[in-house]
Amino acid sequence: MRKVTTIEIPIALINDEVIFTTWMNLYEAILNRPLYCKEEFGSELDLIHDPWWKTKKHVAATMYRLFSRYGNPR
Repeated sequence: MRKVTTIEIPIALINDEVIFTTWMNLYEAILNRPLYCKEEFGSELDLIHDPWWKTKKHVAATMYRLFSRYGNPR
């Protein structure tokens, strides 16, 4: 599976701050969403199969790729 950020971000998306900011705000909201408490799951294996856990994992990976490739290195 190819990741979008491994290819490139379209110039229109980079130049349009409203769209890019909206995406970053969405990613931030997903990462800040609390997970369930550990007692609700039988084990850690149940936790890693939770849809929100997977969503947060993929959002964090996408943000890492974005900032490592296009972020300010200073």
